[in-house]
Amino acid sequence: MVCECLQVTECQLLATLTQGEVQTLRDLRQATGAGDGCTACHHLLKQYLQRRT
Repeated sequence: MVCECLQVTECQLLATLTQGEVQTLRDLRQATGAGDGCTACHHLLKQYLQRRT
């Protein structure tokens, strides 16, 4: 589970990242909903974005 608040899994996150349309944390939040709760996972989401590039 990457985002506990909104129950976004790593599989969902990786599937979204492979589509290539997501470039920023804001894009990722809009596409998956991850990070829209308490924001505690923002650091983790940023790491996923950095690894992808």
